[in-house]
Amino acid sequence: MPASLHATLFIVCLGAWPAFADPAAHGALLAASCSSCHGLHAVNAGIPPLAGLKEAQIEQSLLAYRTGRRSSQIMQVVSTSLTPEEIDEVSRYLAAQRLEPTR
Repeated sequence: MPASLHATLFIVCLGAWPAFADPAAHGALLAASCSSCHGLHAVNAGIPPLAGLKEAQIEQSLLAYRTGRRSSQIMQVVSTSLTPEEIDEVSRYLAAQRLEPTR
């Protein structure tokens, strides 16, 4: 599936979900779309895993994509579709996940 289609689906899905009162639940919902490329708990060849990264590292990366300091068409679309609060929530959720060893 082309990256632009992934980005479009991501944005459409975000708009379709109701707002959550629980930031952790909302972070999990936001992170679900990340897993289609990154996986949440496993290593995906060629795409870095997100589980186990520090919250600040994830947040800084998303902000760098958003401002164009880091280059990735799909990640720029994803990062600009997130509010600052959603970047906090998804960063916090992903940082709490643990990378599972490959078997």
